[in-house]
This record gives sequence, structure tokens and C-alpha cells, in this order.
Amino acid sequence: MHNSKHCGEMAEAAFLHFALAHGLRVAKPHGDSDPYDFLAGNGSHFWRVQVKSCACLLANLMYQVGIGRHLGAPPSRRVIPYMPSEVDFIAIFLIPENSWYIVPIEVVDGRVGLSIHARNHLKFGPWRPYLEAWSLLDQTTERPVLPDPEPNTVSPRRRTRKSRSAQLLIVPRKENI
Repeated sequence: MHNSKHCGEMAEAAFLHFALAHGLRVAKPHGDSDPYDFLAGNGSHFWRVQVKSCACLLANLMYQVGIGRHLGAPPSRRVIPYMPSEVDFIAIFLIPENSWYIVPIEVVDGRVGLSIHARNHLKFGPWRPYLEAWSLLDQTTERPVLPDPEPNTVSPRRRTRKSRSAQLLIVPRKENI
């Protein structure tokens, strides 16, 4: 079993391999003081990419992926989200599936974690449009052009709000007196 730092290092090496295989140009900043792991693009425009990984599939066929960064030392350590001023994309490597989600930071919308459906899950989930979306890193626009959601999926932001409001509408049944 590898620790999380080792898994992160393996994911960064895998990102380099996959990005180059998709014809992208990739640069790695020296050290780890920048909030992003790589610069990736087509040679004329580069995007700031933060790489995250997950090695554990839960019993409900979901991956819980931490996409925030840690500040401070234990026990007061906090997790905070990456901001659009720091990174452009979160590249998520699901190790058991050998698959990547290339997610624009604007879509992540301040989250520090994502729940991603496994490929064999009955539902696609809101993150499926970003599965293997390497072409997003090949764009030369100032902000990435987002893919159209697949039919029968809801945007990640909308789904979250709907889920929260649905939970608020659940009223416990009164017992007969």
C-alpha cells in the first residue's frame, strides 16, 4: 500500500505521460511552491493544472476525491479550495480505472472534494462530460470552452443545489398518538 504522497507522485508521472500521448506540451515548475503541478497546452497557450488522484472505489461505486489543498500543520490543518486565480484545471486520475477527468476550475466552484461515479455505475453523474476531456487543454481561448453535458445529466452546480433543497423538504412522519 502506498501513502498519499506516493500516489500523488505516481499521478503526476501518469499525467505527464497521458498529456504527452495526447499531443500536449507540458512543463513542470521547479519546486512545489506554486499552487499548480503542471503547465499544459498546445505550445502557444498553456493552462495551469493541479493533479489529484484517488485509488479507492467505495462500495457504492463512487470515488471520493479530495481536490482541496492543505494549509497549516495538524491538528489545526485546514483544507481550502483552489481558486481560478491560482489554477485553470483540476486533473483527476482514478487509478483503478486508469482514467482521467479534466475539470475546469470554474466548474469545481469552490469545492474541496468531488464524488465521481465509477464507469460501471448505473448513473453517469455530473462529472462524466469531463472524462478524458484532454481536448480542453488544447484550446487557445482565454477561458476553456466547456463541453455540452450529456443527455440525462445535470450540471454539477445545479445538482448540488437540487440535492440540498430536496433534503430540506424531507419532513419526518408524525407517529399516531
